[in-house]
Amino acid sequence: MLIDKSEYMNILTSVYEFIRRAQYSAVAGVNYALIRRNYKIGELIISKSEWGNKFIDNLARDIKSEFPETTGFSVRNLKYMKKFAAEFAESDIDRFNLAYVTWYHHMALMDKTESKDQYIWYL
Repeated sequence: MLIDKSEYMNILTSVYEFIRRAQYSAVAGVNYALIRRNYKIGELIISKSEWGNKFIDNLARDIKSEFPETTGFSVRNLKYMKKFAAEFAESDIDRFNLAYVTWYHHMALMDKTESKDQYIWYL
């Protein structure tokens, strides 16, 4: 006996939903890791700020050399990482759900807001 068409369609809909949830979960996990990585890099840059501005230039160049196919480590982006780490505590990532927003949106918020409260409000 063949499966009743409506029963099959219900199963197919359930499978689609499982796939979509898994895809969303994967994207959310990657974004969470990216935000934490950028925060940690920003912390390291802050901790060596006495090395001067050339430190960020050298860091960008050396990262590009080690990971030539990877993007997101320009001097400009490393400065955003530094600014992000200066503005927030690591615990704020979870407290304010910062990982639910893409890095691109964080950069826009850093450019457009004047205070942490304003940043969080727009977040």
